[in-house]
Amino acid sequence: MKVVYPSYGALGFALSVVGIPLFMYLPTFYASDVGVDVTTVGIILLLARSIDMLFDPIIGHYSDRLGKRKPFMVVGSLTLLIGYYALIHPASHPALWLFVFSMMVYISWSLISVPYMALSSEITTDYHEKTLLSSWREILAILGMMASLVIPYTLGISDQNGKTLESLYVVLLISLPIALMLILWGVPNSKLPVHTTPFREGIKIVFQSNGSNLVIAYFLNALANAVPSTLFLYYVSHILKVPEKSGLFLLLYFSAGIAALPFWNALSRRMSKKNSWIASMALACVAFSFVPFLGEGDSSWFILIVAFSGFSLGADLVLSSSLQADLAQRFARQGEHLSGVLFGLWGMGTKLSLALGVGISFSILGWFDFSPASPSAKSLIALISLYALAPIFFKILSMIVLWRYNEIK
Repeated sequence: MKVVYPSYGALGFALSVVGIPLFMYLPTFYASDVGVDVTTVGIILLLARSIDMLFDPIIGHYSDRLGKRKPFMVVGSLTLLIGYYALIHPASHPALWLFVFSMMVYISWSLISVPYMALSSEITTDYHEKTLLSSWREILAILGMMASLVIPYTLGISDQNGKTLESLYVVLLISLPIALMLILWGVPNSKLPVHTTPFREGIKIVFQSNGSNLVIAYFLNALANAVPSTLFLYYVSHILKVPEKSGLFLLLYFSAGIAALPFWNALSRRMSKKNSWIASMALACVAFSFVPFLGEGDSSWFILIVAFSGFSLGADLVLSSSLQADLAQRFARQGEHLSGVLFGLWGMGTKLSLALGVGISFSILGWFDFSPASPSAKSLIALISLYALAPIFFKILSMIVLWRYNEIK
């Protein structure tokens, strides 16, 4: 298995390189550089992401039916490279162009990621090896995210959205084919019978089982992470008043996540994956409980909060997906091969949490008349409360639901 780990994990790097550009640079590029109205950009991207979200379990279902994962990844890789290039080189009717090719990029990403995640439940049946596979994938994914943050600054183009998107496309153009070759020839093929369970019945089986608690717990925890992620730049700029340190905080956050992986792997061997994940969420709650007491000049204390919440991130990334792989194998032993459907629901939950994170955060800030240019005192209180209390609230709900999940080694 030692050779399989990096061969499997490499695709995580390539996929994560796509994420930062789509969230950070693409909306601004179309609004500022291309000239599409900012509200139109927001509506188009929300619509495209909402439609894309529905495709995840469908893609998972058909990869289950085929009994193979790699063909989907090959097709998705080709269409992703084409779609991404077109997306950053808009022609006439830019609003329509944005919708068509953002849809193409989102669905292409799902064609790769859903079968890729499902593959982790089929490479090995060993309880702890699945955690190591997830660790390799998430370490390289975090390194990909960090690279997409650092490269534009290193090249001195971080304030030029178009050039930043083009530079990261070059990284994708190099890393994705290499990662695809590694997974095609370095990772065993799935050995699945052709799946015959109808799509609706497969969804019904998942949600009528105890495994639904795992899916719901994951969604709630993802929502807990999505709210502070959405508000991070506002909090750093308006509360701590150190916007120039936002990149440093993000790098520390992801570095802590990588550094924590050996600890969470070791702890899961002693007290199970479920209990270790619950412990990590409790740690994050403790860290966020100190946020309301911070203000201007408290960057040093915020660094500690970032470090501990980043430490918790390691478990969020690795143990949750490893538990999902265990659940997929539990269904397989019962004669139901639902790995693709399960990881499709996983992806759908991630995208829904990100959409709700933005919707909840901005809606509440809007009720308090928050203005980035000149926020009022009461809107800043709302910002602090959301940033600190929302993750605690949703993580506590997630822990309660996860506690009801019956983990089987």
